[in-house]
Amino acid sequence: MDKQTRIALVVLFVVIAAWRFARYMRLGLSGSRRRTSLGVAGGLIPQDSDPSASAAAPESTAPAQSPVVARIAGLVVSVGIWLAINALLWYCLLELPPLNRLPPVPVGVAGILANFYLIPLARRAGASCQRRFEGAQVGTGPWPERKHLITHRGFNDDDIEPL
Repeated sequence: MDKQTRIALVVLFVVIAAWRFARYMRLGLSGSRRRTSLGVAGGLIPQDSDPSASAAAPESTAPAQSPVVARIAGLVVSVGIWLAINALLWYCLLELPPLNRLPPVPVGVAGILANFYLIPLARRAGASCQRRFEGAQVGTGPWPERKHLITHRGFNDDDIEPL
């Protein structure tokens, strides 16, 4: 094989591995559990004996969509925390003198395995930030509204000018 073909194959393998890694991480970290077996029916869909039960429309139990700003803030916090800690981790693994002398394969494995703990940590921090933003927009979050902070006897809430 010539050099260009080898490079193309390596790039192809890296892309496939990254795609599968992202797919399995997304499925593994999602809250829902998938059924792994077909069950008793063996893949056949049982027929309902009561046709009126299937005709009734089920009520929508989907959660309300969170505001776009809160979702973007959660995503930015997740990615920011992951990037910052990951940059610090790889700097320590590759540049510190005691770890600098180690072979690259164990160092790479340690960095990759550390990311299995980093990704859920960043995801929880982003979800926490998103809940705070949603709570602040509703008015029930950890940040109180400004007009209730500055009150004094003898003044109405309408008399107080925002700072």
